[in-house]
Amino acid sequence: QGLGWPLMELVIAWARQEGLSTIQGHVMRGNTTMLQMCQELGFGTQPDPNDPELVSVELHVQQVTAAV
Repeated sequence: QGLGWPLMELVIAWARQEGLSTIQGHVMRGNTTMLQMCQELGFGTQPDPNDPELVSVELHVQQVTAAV
């Protein structure tokens, strides 16, 4: 899984601790590994309306299980 998983879990834990409600980002459509990781972590995904090469990702931080 490389560094992506532990780094993203750290970001999610930090966001929760800081009281943030969501994490949003953009992933290149061709980056299927990152998109799969986001989906497995609970991020919603949808095509970016402004750029066909991007996928918008969003996670509602407080809804993520405490194991992350």
